[in-house]
Order: sequence, then C-alpha cells, then structure tokens
Amino acid sequence: SNNLQSTGKSMMGFGSLMTLGITAPLALAGKAAFDAASDINESLNKVKVVFGQSSGEIDKWSKDAAKNLGLSRREALAAAGGFGDMFTQLGFTQEASGKMSKSVLQMSADLGSFSNLDTADVSDRITAAFRGEFDSLQKVIPNINAARVEKEALALSGKKLASELTAQEKAQAVLNIVEKDGAKAKGDFAKTSGDAANAQKILAAQIDDLKGKIGVGLLPIVTKGISIFSGLASAFA
Repeated sequence: SNNLQSTGKSMMGFGSLMTLGITAPLALAGKAAFDAASDINESLNKVKVVFGQSSGEIDKWSKDAAKNLGLSRREALAAAGGFGDMFTQLGFTQEASGKMSKSVLQMSADLGSFSNLDTADVSDRITAAFRGEFDSLQKVIPNINAARVEKEALALSGKKLASELTAQEKAQAVLNIVEKDGAKAKGDFAKTSGDAANAQKILAAQIDDLKGKIGVGLLPIVTKGISIFSGLASAFA
C-alpha cells in the first residue's frame, strides 16, 4: 500500500512537471506572439501619422522586408517610422520621407551584407551621421566626415557659407554621399541572399513575422480578457 501511494505521488509529481514543461513554453510563446502583433499595430499607427497618404505603400513594402532587408515586418515598420519622423521634422514632404526611409533601409541592408553587419546596425550608423556623428559610419563609408558633408551640402544648395546650411540640406548631403560611396554594395543583399549570413538574417526575420501573424489572432482575445479583468477589478475596488 505504501509502495502504491509512493508510486502514485511520484506519478503526480511527474505529471505536474510535464504540465509545467508544456504550458510554460506555450505561455511564453503566446506572449512573444502577442507582443509582436502589438508592436506591429503601434508601429502602423505611427507610420499612418508620419507618412499620411503614403503610409499604405510603406505597409506594403514592410511585408517583404524579411527577404529584401533581413528585417521582420515590425522591425521595418519601426525603423521606417523613426526615419520618416526625422525626415518630416527636417522639412521633407511625407511622400519624399517615405521614399527616403525605404532607400536608407535598403542601403543599410546592402552595406550590411557587403560588410557582414546587421541591417539594423548599419541603419543606426546612418542615423548617427544625420546627427553629425560620423565615426561609426566610417566603418562602411570610410571617407564621410563633417567637412565633406558641408561641401556636398553647399554644392547641392548653391550657398556659399556653411553657416547658412539647414539641417535638411545636410541630411540630403549625407544621403548623397552614402549612395555614391556605397554604390559598389548596391544590390548585395539580394545577390547574396542565399549565403549563410544573409539566409540567417532572413530566417530570423521570417520567424518574427510568424510570431506577429499568430499574435494577430491573440490580440482581440487578450484585449477582451484585459477589459473584463479591469471591469471586475473596478467592481471590487
């Protein structure tokens, strides 16, 4: 009898461990999927505000970001929204900002592929250059510096004095230099998408996209649950 009880307790304990071993990873996976879908929604809202009528094109573009950029949809939307917000504040139109944001991210993917860096890493380096910090970008664009940016901006604007240059003119100069000096890397991500490094980037982005798609189905369920719970908490408060 004691042996049976001991065996029964052991089996119950094993069953509890098995249940925990299954439900805990499922719960974590569900949270990751929910977070991914929530991030996409938040970024989409920002994209709509930043790009206005051009937002639909940005959303469409983001759905192919995994194979074209090595970025998941949520990463592409967040990055485009950040660049677009900066460009519109500098005075570029929403349409121009949309085109420039996509261009910067494609350059980031190609330069990253060419120099064995992540797309997001290169886009951060380009972002720093827009702030006037060129050291990090020099890893992929060695000859960019403040003096050269000013010279390029003066040539573009027709102005004579660097002190008269606007932030918008300097930003355009940065883009021109990156496009010119990075010409040899243009299209490199697509050309080498089958190589191990880029294939790994694409796979990671596709897995993140899958989490987002699963999370879309969870969003209304979780949102409704939160609403019900909040209502109950208020009733007992």
